[in-house]
Amino acid sequence: METRTDPLLYRLMISLPFMGLFAEWLIPLRPLTGSSDDGFMTTLLWLTALLLLWGILLARWTLTFPVYVVLVGAAWYNISGEGQPLAWLISWISQCRDDILLVLSTGRFAETSSEIRTLILIAGWSLLVYSVQSLALSRRSIFLFAAATLLYLICLETLLGIPIYADMIRTCGLLLLLQGMLHLSGLRESDSSGRFDGKVYGTWIVSLSLLSILILGGSWGLGYAAEAKPPGRISLEQAAGKLESWVRDNYGDASAAAVTGYNLSGDDQDMGMPLSQGGRLYFEAESPVPTYWRGETLSIYDGRKWTGQEADSRTLFIPGAVRPEGEDSEGEEPAAPMTEYRTVTQQIMFTRPMTESFPLFAGGPIAEVLDLESSRKSVSLTVIADKDAGTVKVPLASGVPEVNGYRIRADIPAVDPQLLREEAGADPAQVKDEYLQLPDKLPERVKQLADRITSASLTRYDAVVAVEDYLKTYYAYTMDTRVPPQGEDFVDDFLFTIRKGYCNHFSTAMAVLLRSEGIPTRYVRGFAPGKEDSGHPGRYQISEGDAHAWVEVYFPGSGWIPFDPTPGFALPSDSGTVQAQDVQSGGTWDLARVALQVKSITLGITAFLATHVWTMVGAFVTALLLAAAIRYAWMYRGLIWLWCLVYLSRRVFPGKEQLLRAALPAWSSIMRRYGAAPPGATVREYVQSLQIDDEMMRKEMYDFAAEWEKIAYGQVPVSRSQGSAFLRRCLLIAGRLA
Repeated sequence: METRTDPLLYRLMISLPFMGLFAEWLIPLRPLTGSSDDGFMTTLLWLTALLLLWGILLARWTLTFPVYVVLVGAAWYNISGEGQPLAWLISWISQCRDDILLVLSTGRFAETSSEIRTLILIAGWSLLVYSVQSLALSRRSIFLFAAATLLYLICLETLLGIPIYADMIRTCGLLLLLQGMLHLSGLRESDSSGRFDGKVYGTWIVSLSLLSILILGGSWGLGYAAEAKPPGRISLEQAAGKLESWVRDNYGDASAAAVTGYNLSGDDQDMGMPLSQGGRLYFEAESPVPTYWRGETLSIYDGRKWTGQEADSRTLFIPGAVRPEGEDSEGEEPAAPMTEYRTVTQQIMFTRPMTESFPLFAGGPIAEVLDLESSRKSVSLTVIADKDAGTVKVPLASGVPEVNGYRIRADIPAVDPQLLREEAGADPAQVKDEYLQLPDKLPERVKQLADRITSASLTRYDAVVAVEDYLKTYYAYTMDTRVPPQGEDFVDDFLFTIRKGYCNHFSTAMAVLLRSEGIPTRYVRGFAPGKEDSGHPGRYQISEGDAHAWVEVYFPGSGWIPFDPTPGFALPSDSGTVQAQDVQSGGTWDLARVALQVKSITLGITAFLATHVWTMVGAFVTALLLAAAIRYAWMYRGLIWLWCLVYLSRRVFPGKEQLLRAALPAWSSIMRRYGAAPPGATVREYVQSLQIDDEMMRKEMYDFAAEWEKIAYGQVPVSRSQGSAFLRRCLLIAGRLA
């Protein structure tokens, strides 16, 4: 068989400009790393060189694929690997599983491990190198790659301010040299005189090189003459700084960071500011059971933050009862004995004396304030009890006196989830008026999501648990957040855009979702239980890092019951408060719980699809097209093989056996359309006996039969032009009759 490929040395010379062009993609980015370690860039350059070197061999894909896998794996390990390769690979496989689950559950590819992102980058880069080189050597085309390279360099200067004049000159010179070399390959392919020997190749390369150097040098010289002072390259920090004003305009104070803690000033800012974990001890507490330390409840949500309602308060002297005899823990006449309250005594001692007004932190609604320890024993202290909010506040003026601690009796609800599920009755008008408030401009999709989450819930308790489970399952906890852009709703931004946050995000989202379903809910600020002193059971240390937020939901027969939707947090079971996982075993509730879990998973998938709707549509369409392509490829596999043979004949001309085998798809199509040949009939007789209405098709089939007989029985070798014409005719007939 006659080969028509370019000489190996010439293919190597063609690949050298490609190496320069790929380097122009990587080298301008080196200053952005801000580091003297060039290991990443060096590895990519070496990988590119090895891939190009292997590509000039024009090896079969069965050999090329494993070689590429080895090269990509070696480059990946050189960049990301640590320790023994096998041990590192095993540990990465475990990490890869977690990354896949993360992407499937949240859709946030940016949060996957650096190893998997590096692997995808290297694999994509290798695929680019292979595709560009293969297209150039087989089709003599570099137009798309040339345009992409020039556009890429322009974007570097336009978006990041990186000077690319020298890079652009070098790129144009390399493209000119490469296009000239590929043009010679095209001329050689269409020539049958055999005059393209090594001397022609050498002369062409030298002439192209001199012309490219002349153009390159002239352009560079003119550039230096016109350029007074070349600007220096910028660092990654400087590039990021170009976006600072845009971030400030769109996000206001979002770039600032705060420390976790309890805000006593009353100057509430828009929620979402990034936080750092505070560690200062805030107070120590003694309690017979671990509890959340409830401080304030807020009822008005304006789309950006929470504020309190105008208090219906009363002043009490200390010591004194907050909840008079005959009233329940919420200050109302008990409507039904659905909930029992455990009254416990708790004592709090502040690390630093309180000098400004503050709420009394307690494990539940305060029944009685037993004592306030102040710096002035002679001063009679009072507290302000807010009956509607169920909170107690100590008013201090100008830091006089200072309060060191206090002792209270608190009512902690001990609620049976099954009893909550069985509750019925209407909410009081005052509760509905105050705790169903929503912003006028709350996006409709928030309400639609609430409908989907609670659609299978038969009771109020089931709806609350469904929302709590949904938030804990499908959203991530982080303190690295930002304030939503001006005009955006905080809950909408959390649920549908960032999909991650801390307690403020989760609690506000739960309150808004439940209010959207007509369930009275309020936002609670306080502290998590803190850390128990191992040497003193019942003593807890609460730091600024324990500052927390949760919600309370109103049940007509039980009052306000706390729930915590933040992942990683759970209301202490010893306190008797309700948790999402407090489920009785057996019976109907087991089936209901399973149904809720199945529904929660279904809703999570639905929310993911809704958030990535166009991605999923694209994936679905791609899958359909791929399935159709596979189906038709299988149906017309003979035709595809024939087309490949026609295409490959430009480089490697087939012999007699291959030409006869190439005619089989055409013969199969003819016999499938017109029937098999009668016994004893020759090829020419069979074709002439066919009833073919199309005059052009009849002529093509006559010529096909004549050429087939000549190839099959002739003694003279078929010329290249005759063989190519026969292959094209086979392809035409097989395609028309398929």
